[in-house]
Amino acid sequence: MVGLNRSWEHFNKVSKIIPGGVNSNLRFYPPHPIYFRRAEGPYIWDIDGNKYIDCVISHSGVILGYQYPTVLEAVEAALESGITTSYETELAYRVAKLIHDIVPSAEVVRFACTGSEAVAKAVTIAKGYTGRQWIVKCEGEYHGWYDPVHVSLFPSLEDAGQYEEPKTVVETKGLMDGVEKTLVVPYNDSEVLEKLLRKRHHDIACVLLEPVAHGMGVIPPRDGYLREIRELTERYNVLLIFDEIISGFRPSPGGAQQYYGVRPDITTLGKAMSNGFPLSAVAGVEDVMNISAPVTGRVSYSGTFNGYQLALAAAEATISEIVKRDVPSHLHEKTDFLVRRFNEMAAELNVAARAQGLAGQFQNYFIDRPVYNYRDAVKANDSAYKLFRESLLADGVFYLPYKLFHHGITFSHGDEEIRRIIEAYENALRKISDTKLGAEPTMKPSL
Repeated sequence: MVGLNRSWEHFNKVSKIIPGGVNSNLRFYPPHPIYFRRAEGPYIWDIDGNKYIDCVISHSGVILGYQYPTVLEAVEAALESGITTSYETELAYRVAKLIHDIVPSAEVVRFACTGSEAVAKAVTIAKGYTGRQWIVKCEGEYHGWYDPVHVSLFPSLEDAGQYEEPKTVVETKGLMDGVEKTLVVPYNDSEVLEKLLRKRHHDIACVLLEPVAHGMGVIPPRDGYLREIRELTERYNVLLIFDEIISGFRPSPGGAQQYYGVRPDITTLGKAMSNGFPLSAVAGVEDVMNISAPVTGRVSYSGTFNGYQLALAAAEATISEIVKRDVPSHLHEKTDFLVRRFNEMAAELNVAARAQGLAGQFQNYFIDRPVYNYRDAVKANDSAYKLFRESLLADGVFYLPYKLFHHGITFSHGDEEIRRIIEAYENALRKISDTKLGAEPTMKPSL
């Protein structure tokens, strides 16, 4: 690594025009952002010329790798049509049909542009269908910038309240009235949800959750948890929404719902679906989704860039490649190996740390026990993670400075990249083993 002087100089210039020097707050890494110039395969290059193995993978927006040939070819062909947005084309049907054929809950499909939009539309559909206004989300899970779900993302344990009755914590100013109608439960605990639904089900439109929790690193569901959630929502006549913006297409072509065998009423998809191009989808059972249909429906569904043609072209190529090349198997194999080797090395070096992951997504927690929910994750050692990330960066492996973030690999991360990541892990763990680390304040992602 040759330093970050150009990034520092660029930050001083750009921050005078763009607040904080970034267009999404999560990209601000104190003391200044790193600015990038290009990406190819599993690698990214910053403007100082540093080359990194990318383990942020565009905040999980890429599944095949950068500049993936079949995706680029499809986008270039779509450009030649001259149509970019606002018109319906045959391409939208072809991509919807691909999703319909592989995602268990996708009886019908509608497109949007970003994950936040998809979640907003899914929740609106649930409220319109049920006639109820309250929703339930899991503490620590991130579902985008939509006001009713932009709560209890990174609450302090003092603010969060009791474990069995978490408070709805508002962590940003300017949210609209109505966020008080969002109820919060811990992830991986169906008993707390059952108590809430028994008491409040007549008010609740939906339970919204990531089947694999990525807002607090990577926390897979415990055995039986998703089936229990499905049984409870059916018993109390509450809709179940799976936010598969990140988990979609990774554990299996049909996402976490196919992998775990649990079918929600509504699913949101995005990110990996189009390998980095802006596209999301709301899919679900026909009876529920048709409430958003034109003329006959009672819920609005509109957007100039819904079904953006270049992104649809990328999605058609990406989903086809995921199925044809069995991308999930590659992600499982490489992720399982990374997680296992990290945990073995941490034990050998007597470092209190563990990695958790699933199908191309993982996180390294500096804690001496398994992580099952937000309140476990937030207790991980900040000082150790800071040193870990700085060491990885020096060794050319790009991680974010937030201990509650998720990291990952793509189909383009091969044996050589995995070997180098493990080598960087070992170097970092040795530094941590040789250092006495005190507690530091948690660095919360700025959203």
